[in-house]
Amino acid sequence: MQNNHIVFILVLIFIFYDQSIQLCQKFSNHLIISTINKTIPISKRCYTIGQCHLTVTTSDYHHHIKLKQNNDSSQLFFSSKFKLLINYDSHNTQMLFSSISTNGIINTTNISTKNCYIGKEFVKRNTRQYNRSGSTSSIIITFNSSSFIDYRHKTILNYPLRLSVRFRTLGRISNGVLFSLIYGKSISSIIPFIIIEHTNGKIEITILRLDERKVLSNVTSIQCGKNVNNDNWHKLYFEIDLNGIFKIVVDDDIRTSQIPTYVVSSWNINALLVGDTRRLNTDIFQPFIGYMSDLIFNDEYLFKNLITRKQDIQSLFHIYSQHIIVGYRIAFFNLITIETQTSHIAFSERESQNKNHGKLDIYFLFRSYVPDGIILYRYAQGLNEYFAIGLRAGILTLFMDFGFGKRQIVSDESTKLADGKWHEVRVTRIGTDKIELVVDNRVNRSTLSANGIRNAVSLQPVLYIGGIPNNNLINLTDSGLNSYGFQGCLSSFIVDGRLLDYQTALALHGKVNMNVCSDSSDITSNENNDLNKLCYDFTCIHSGICITNDNDGPKCDCMETAYIGERCDKLPNGFYFGKRNLIGSLEYVMAQTRQTEHDIITFGLQTYSISAQIFRLESDLNLYSLEYEIVRGRSYIKLNLGEKQSDIYSAITHITDGIYHAIKIIRKFSIIELYVDGIRIKLEGGNKYLNQLESKSFLAQRRLRIGNFKNISQWNGIIADCPYIDECIYPCSIEPDKLFDALDWMDKEMIALATPKLIGTKPNAFSFSHWLAETILSNEQKNLPSMSIIRVSIIGASWKEPYPGWVEKSNGPNEFFVAAGRGYLRSMKGDSNDVLDIIPVDIPVNLSIVAGWQKYSENNNNITIYNCTSSGLNPFHWQEMSNYFIEYSKRIPYEHAFRRPNLSVTNHSLIHDSYRFFSHLIPAYLADIGLCLIGHKPHIVNIYKNLHRTLIQLESFTIREEIQCSYDNLNSLRQLIIETNNFNDFYFDIRALHWPTYIESYLIGIKRYILNENINCLNHAQKHLNNLRNIRWTFNIIILILLWRIFISKRPTARNLWYFIINFFVAKFVRFFKILSAGNA
Repeated sequence: MQNNHIVFILVLIFIFYDQSIQLCQKFSNHLIISTINKTIPISKRCYTIGQCHLTVTTSDYHHHIKLKQNNDSSQLFFSSKFKLLINYDSHNTQMLFSSISTNGIINTTNISTKNCYIGKEFVKRNTRQYNRSGSTSSIIITFNSSSFIDYRHKTILNYPLRLSVRFRTLGRISNGVLFSLIYGKSISSIIPFIIIEHTNGKIEITILRLDERKVLSNVTSIQCGKNVNNDNWHKLYFEIDLNGIFKIVVDDDIRTSQIPTYVVSSWNINALLVGDTRRLNTDIFQPFIGYMSDLIFNDEYLFKNLITRKQDIQSLFHIYSQHIIVGYRIAFFNLITIETQTSHIAFSERESQNKNHGKLDIYFLFRSYVPDGIILYRYAQGLNEYFAIGLRAGILTLFMDFGFGKRQIVSDESTKLADGKWHEVRVTRIGTDKIELVVDNRVNRSTLSANGIRNAVSLQPVLYIGGIPNNNLINLTDSGLNSYGFQGCLSSFIVDGRLLDYQTALALHGKVNMNVCSDSSDITSNENNDLNKLCYDFTCIHSGICITNDNDGPKCDCMETAYIGERCDKLPNGFYFGKRNLIGSLEYVMAQTRQTEHDIITFGLQTYSISAQIFRLESDLNLYSLEYEIVRGRSYIKLNLGEKQSDIYSAITHITDGIYHAIKIIRKFSIIELYVDGIRIKLEGGNKYLNQLESKSFLAQRRLRIGNFKNISQWNGIIADCPYIDECIYPCSIEPDKLFDALDWMDKEMIALATPKLIGTKPNAFSFSHWLAETILSNEQKNLPSMSIIRVSIIGASWKEPYPGWVEKSNGPNEFFVAAGRGYLRSMKGDSNDVLDIIPVDIPVNLSIVAGWQKYSENNNNITIYNCTSSGLNPFHWQEMSNYFIEYSKRIPYEHAFRRPNLSVTNHSLIHDSYRFFSHLIPAYLADIGLCLIGHKPHIVNIYKNLHRTLIQLESFTIREEIQCSYDNLNSLRQLIIETNNFNDFYFDIRALHWPTYIESYLIGIKRYILNENINCLNHAQKHLNNLRNIRWTFNIIILILLWRIFISKRPTARNLWYFIINFFVAKFVRFFKILSAGNA
């Protein structure tokens, strides 16, 4: 028993006095370290950033920052007289440390964190679509065969040298130099020491040195990665230090090696060449053709300088470049014009000249107005076997006969390609029995026998481009292709990973003009013609429409694709239905009814639910309707054009697999077409109106219901690319006059029963009343002066005026912060990843002033809507709020706290109910029992009853579907006030708000203006929190000991284990003191 007491005392000593042992928490985007305050003891803090550790220690004199990256560590010191702001810039992978005084930021220092994420994988949302972009960088550089960038440093570079980049090759080209680390005496004179290239699907590093004869010799080579030329994005990282140890990381593959230190010491590297082989041996090294982004060299983001004005560039590198293209564009090189049908080009196709011969990887661009002609032809000499690509009646056709039967693949027959526009073609061998033809990102596949594919290697020795010679060896049997040659422009030909260089061709027969494109189209052959300003069919993917103008160049119209982005290549935000097993729906009411003969509805869907209601388009009296739903994995489209029964279409679509699918439904009169991921699906049924096509239109079209429009079942999934909450008035589903007339004769009980039906999909009566008010103003618009409506989300404390954190009364979020700050609120129901859409009170006030001024200046009678929310401009999530709240509430404690502040946000009902029972109800009843015992009136249980009632009302904001808003009017007004130079006086740009600082000011404002507590007297409140902490730990330890005593009294094995542990630690403790005593003696 004595041993038990000793262990119990040691545990208490450890708990109450040990401040050095703590776990590191994950670093968020922002952190503020307050100035030194002797009334608030600040301990050492530890955070993790990827694989790095950040420790922050505040003393009486300074803030000590230590960032440990692998074996390296960086240390900074800042005065503790000022606040310290720490920001994590994930885009540039660096930490920013800023000292802040009352007058603003004093100084800023940055530390790179790029080594913290080496080897990390990035998980993307699951999609089957062929994504041409893939890069998350905002700056992408396109390289053709003559592009290069020369970054020349002002001095000799210091070690270690670090380089990282994301790259993508074009057309499965087999090799190309990405980078060269060199010593450059001048622009034309260089000495390369490190060459980084991709060759045969791998990244190869070649290390060179100058020998005694001043001749470059190879020191070593190392390869890393695989399939880097597969037309996808890959990540490369390279590092070398002064000791000659270098590491290369390609995607998930890591290689390390070492070279002698005397080799490194002999270098004097001062420049980085990107994609440049002009001064290397061009017989060995080929130029890089493809795309790069996120180039970081020695902690500097180099591509950023390419889009920055020269006078604004702050860099230690001088930049020289040629033929680079900023943005994701098609790489044009090796252009030729073939003018006659009898012209052609012949290339040697000896297997020994190309290691990739026979792989059937072909890439090229073409444009023509002539609908027929051979573009590429291979044949097997002495055999009736051949492989041909050409135009047939304006359709691209791939035809092959390898002795095991004829096969052909054709492009989309509905799209004629002889239209004078550029088109992109890819032919790829997939596995052993498939060949894929991709024309402008539209895929067609054919299956061959395995033997037939292997025989493709025998197609040699000559490859013909643009036509074929007129001799008896040519075989086009049953292909439908005639022997005429192609007439038009060809560019960027890559065959089996080899770049076709027309200068090395065996023969150029007929009229072939190199390096120009001068067919009979509207493109001239002058030198100023910029091909990348043209609009190509392949510029936009996922069937986006390419549009162009003289000022902005090509743009993609993604309206009917269910995708967004510059090239219709990114997944849009969506509405999450069925979250937390709730039934959710959205309803959009049109301002006026309309009659349509054609409808096109496009959306994205991602779900695992085999049954789901997706949408219903209906008329005013519900006589006409078009609805789409999934029942047991089968798609059903129901069309009713005023008849008693609906016309039903159905098909098996396989879209309930959890993968994002783009769905388009087209109605032409009474004919329905369904497209899934750009492929038309054959529908069954639906022939009811075939004899009445001209007379059947959709009359009185009024509303669109999205989600669970039947409200009878729940399904879980995302519907994306739905309409936003636009800056317009959505008419109320109930006429206001009729509602007011009904309310005059209804009593309170009837109103209470009718309220859920009246508010419909609105979260509460408050939101419904706003909707009703907007409808009334819209109806009475002619009789009212010009006005603006500002839609505001949850209003919080002020941002700047009249004081930071100013609040007037306790309601809404203020009650929430008071309850959580005093320790009453420990858990609330909600999704921690959802956005807390809170807006400081001074923002809508300033917006109202500016909107009124704008209306006065505009002098029109229209109603202008402004969505004043933070979710779409500067999102702040519940989890972030919880973390910052816990941190700052312990630094700025409230008096008379019931428990120490701690808040958990969870969407699991069982976990929330457990928190509510153990952390709310049990402490409340125990506290009231204690109050009764000492003669005070119990009141804690009543506080919790009121708190739970308030939380139920807040659930409509913490548990809801994610709503997106349009900010066009807000952005226009912001630009207008900026031009008047009054924006700082009437600010309303929520994007500039720093959320951690705002939460800190919010808590101070509640303490000062709501609770009327002195902000300068924190000592008493801090001691109270420490006492609550000690009580909590003492209570937990007593409960643990009691449970353990009960357990060991019942279990002999546990009792023996307990005695063994006690004896072991006591023996160690006694031995330690004996050694210590002997040492002192």
